[in-house]
Amino acid sequence: MELRTDKLRSIYPKAPFGILEIHNFNPENLATFVELRQNLITQLQTKFETYQRSEFIKTEPICHYIRYFKKFKKTYIVLLQIESILIWNQDFPDTVLAVQAMFLTELKHGLLIAAFDRDKMKGPLTLDVADGGESYMGVQEKLITLKKKDIYIQDTEGIIISNIYGQDMRTRVTDASKNIMFVIMGVEGIHKDTIERSLKDLLYYLQVLDKELKPTTFEIIG
Repeated sequence: MELRTDKLRSIYPKAPFGILEIHNFNPENLATFVELRQNLITQLQTKFETYQRSEFIKTEPICHYIRYFKKFKKTYIVLLQIESILIWNQDFPDTVLAVQAMFLTELKHGLLIAAFDRDKMKGPLTLDVADGGESYMGVQEKLITLKKKDIYIQDTEGIIISNIYGQDMRTRVTDASKNIMFVIMGVEGIHKDTIERSLKDLLYYLQVLDKELKPTTFEIIG
């Protein structure tokens, strides 16, 4: 599916995006997932034993997000998540299992990923670029106003995410969510094969939780 507006293709012609949709998600294998999660975190922590932020932010794909977020005077949120869990050994977020699978993928690949309850979304989606001033209700139930040239997604009822400010309140995933859309929010410089590897890992983590799970959409845009 082509979700990008002409404006997005014009301003960010080389920014790729990944989409994974799942139907009737029924996570039953929590113990297996927790073991996988801990093993992966331990492996990743080993790689970060000599971590230096100044060097890490030069590596791909982190460097491309750092460049994008810096334009808006913001710190890349996934970088903070990586440091929190892999460097400072803070607890992995005890949240919705589908979102945990998403967080695990972000930790491994460094990409920005969002999860939406498909049943709460209305009509077709579009990937667009803000003129500045557009607004939506964030997950903290605070009104968010977009900055010019930030990338965002909207359905027919309004904006559901922006790269800089994150997801909205209306379409957030809960424990009751069964039909879920994951979107990798790419920026210029990210390679399509990086998007593909991340989608495959995300699907694998979800299938560890639900062995019968089959994707309904697996697509790279851009």
